[in-house]
Amino acid sequence: MPAIVYNPVLDRSEGRALHLGFWRGEGLSLVEAQRALDREVLEAAGLVPGAVVVDVGCGLGSTLWEAAQRVADLELIGINLDEDQLRRAKELPFPQAVRWICADACVLPLPDASCTTMLCVEAAFHFSSRRKFLEEVVRVLRPGGRLVMTDLVPNPALRALKGTPVGREIERRVQAGAGPWPDFWGEEAAEILELEMLQEDDLSAATLPSWQHFLGRKPDADVQLPGDPIADACHQLGALQAVGFLKVILRVWKRR
Repeated sequence: MPAIVYNPVLDRSEGRALHLGFWRGEGLSLVEAQRALDREVLEAAGLVPGAVVVDVGCGLGSTLWEAAQRVADLELIGINLDEDQLRRAKELPFPQAVRWICADACVLPLPDASCTTMLCVEAAFHFSSRRKFLEEVVRVLRPGGRLVMTDLVPNPALRALKGTPVGREIERRVQAGAGPWPDFWGEEAAEILELEMLQEDDLSAATLPSWQHFLGRKPDADVQLPGDPIADACHQLGALQAVGFLKVILRVWKRR
């Protein structure tokens, strides 16, 4: 998998996070809003001292770093397929040791029932298969353990565009600047018997300001920037979210 590096995000977030921010009101910087999103995820995870926490698609390590600031005595593991992102994650000033593993999210190099908490923040759409990832979650989580995942998913109106000229152009622009995105049109998550859904929240409105911070202007699907595919993809994704075609969903599952 090639590197997923949103240059505008890195320039404005001091290199700590690659994901969207979360705004409850006005006045937050992008960095503060990205930390707020991490806190939403970690609140849903219900971390306690001694938990074994695995962040799959950990990016630059911001979510694990936030976890380490909030709860003592965690065993932290960050998994990512991009070695350069892992190198940058290792530079964060963690108060404890972290295991960093370069691996595929669909073939996790972890023993069965070896962790209590799994996180996946805006990464699952890059995986080759959400179902295979969730099957790995079932294998790796202990009974009663939690998975907290935020995901970018198309609504039915957007999925209805699959195969049309408009749909093909949307997919082309997203793949060019934000790929790989193997199943842009797919369902957000497969139902897996061993996972019980505890919580489902739509974070679309609270995360929407992120795109303007990334771009320095409101996203516009009509703006085409073939010379800057990353910014072009951000325009497309932000515009889709602004009209409700793309949703940002937080889900919490418990391993039965």
